[in-house]
Amino acid sequence: LWPSQDYLYINVYDEDEGKKPDLIGSTKIDLDDVRKKGKFDDWVKLPGFLGLSSRGDVHIRMSFEETTTV
Repeated sequence: LWPSQDYLYINVYDEDEGKKPDLIGSTKIDLDDVRKKGKFDDWVKLPGFLGLSSRGDVHIRMSFEETTTV
């Protein structure tokens, strides 16, 4: 079985009153792991630009339930 290569891409922005939001950081989560375990509950690092130091962490919690249609 080949991995699906499905990812959840997350972009985190700050909130500037009256200004365009600035991108704080981006990350991705491999959805194959979420499907296998049925859930994801972890802190994910937001890498800095060009691989420089971390821009912080974001807590992600999600669940996955496979359903069938009739």
